[in-house]
Formats: sequence, C-alpha cells, structure tokens
Amino acid sequence: MPSATYYLDQAKTNPLKVEWKLGWKNLKITHNNHLVGEIADAKELKEGKSFKLQNGEPVSAKLNMKWGFSPELELLVSGKPVPGSPADPVTQVKNAYVLLLVLAALNIGLGLLAMIGKVSILLGLGVGLGTVITGAVFLALAIWGKQKNSATAFMIAIAVLAADMVMSFMAVSEGGRVSGSAILVRVIFCLLLANGADAAKKLKNTTSPLVPHK
Repeated sequence: MPSATYYLDQAKTNPLKVEWKLGWKNLKITHNNHLVGEIADAKELKEGKSFKLQNGEPVSAKLNMKWGFSPELELLVSGKPVPGSPADPVTQVKNAYVLLLVLAALNIGLGLLAMIGKVSILLGLGVGLGTVITGAVFLALAIWGKQKNSATAFMIAIAVLAADMVMSFMAVSEGGRVSGSAILVRVIFCLLLANGADAAKKLKNTTSPLVPHK
C-alpha cells in the first residue's frame, strides 16, 4: 500500500500521513496516528475533500492531473501546501534543481570522457567540448534557479533542451537517426522544469509556506 508521511513542524513531531491502495482507492489521512478522514476512490479524490485536524485546522486532499496525464496529490493545511508534498512549490523547485544537477553531471562527465579517453563511440555521436559546455550551462542554471527561485533559469534550461531536440530532428532530415525514447525523456524533463518554473513564480508571489523548509 503506497504511503507518504509529511511533517507540519520543523522538529518533525507533528506527522501527517497519507496512504492509499492502487488506483487511488481508500485513501486515508492520519494526523498524529489519529484518523482524520477517508476518500473512497479516484473520482471522489479528483473532486477534492476537506477534513479537520485534531487542532481544528482544515486539511484537504485533491488529485490533480498535471499536464493532463501525470497525477499529483495536492495536500493543503489551512489553504497552504503541506511541506514536502508533491504540490509544495519548494519541493517542485528542488526537484527541478536536482534534475539540472543530474543533467549537468551527465553532460560534463560524458564530454570529458569522450575527449580525454578518445572514446570513438561518444565522439561519433558528437559528444565532446560542446557537451561539457552544455553541462556547465545546466550547472549555472541550477544554482541560479535554486538560490534565486528564478523561473527564468528553468525556462532557459527548457530552451536548451528544446534546441537539442530540434538538432536531433535536423539530424534525421540529413539521414541520421534519433531515438524516440530519447525524445520522450527530453519532453518529460521539459515538463518537470516547467513545473519548477511555475513553482518558482508562486514562491515569489505568495507568503511563506506552512513551516520553514531546511
């Protein structure tokens, strides 16, 4: 049974637990081991439902379909996202930041490996100095996006990935080959970064989250 535990205080003494069965059935919300409420199925969860915590604060759960196909469980306490939950903008910015760090490491690592190790397969795929530079750009954008909550940084990263996809399609028109799965992965990356950009905007335009994030 899938489950997730979040904390409503920084000392982690005030847990809010959510658990459900496959297909988003029989979702249960517990607060300090006290059952707060239950939601029968995905249909009811998509409509959203509110309950009361032990201290009287309202808590709501709603299943949103991000981008039309990706389920995202929105948990709110007193109208604010629960820290660490999928709909928490701080978490969304962090996820975009981590993704950019991974992309930076992959590009820099493969680029250096190709150049220093003279790996013919990688060199034949065009991996080299340009790949290292792209990785450095991703690293700079990751730091900028995380430290400044900059939507612009994440949007530039999307533009870089989009340009890479365009170049891949151009290679096909010139007789090259492109992997459909590779394009799909890039699209997913772009959506995750777009999520981070949207979250960064929210952080700049809203008040503080439910509790401070470390």
